[in-house]
Amino acid sequence: MDFASPFKSLTAYIGAHATVARTEHERDRASQRIFGCLAVMLVILVDQFSGGSTDSLGRILLALTSAYLAITVAYRFFLKAGRGEGIVAFYAFLVLDPLMLILVLYCNRAISPS
Repeated sequence: MDFASPFKSLTAYIGAHATVARTEHERDRASQRIFGCLAVMLVILVDQFSGGSTDSLGRILLALTSAYLAITVAYRFFLKAGRGEGIVAFYAFLVLDPLMLILVLYCNRAISPS
């Protein structure tokens, strides 16, 4: 069984990769992701250093956000260099963006004192 075939049929059905000026839009979205990650990391670091939270959930969220930031910076670099035209990364971020948002909101609820 070829795994590329179901992915190709799904992407052909959705068609989000066929938009006009996709590269420019993706560069803009990558910049927004970078600023979002930096904001989340700043809040977590301030919380960690102010003594408000010492649990491992905040450190896990910081590590995951740092990894997501590194992937996003690399993706933006490849887009700017003209080498990021693949649709796999496009659809991966299409799925990962809401998952990261849900993770941040869930962990923030778990970290924040009631």
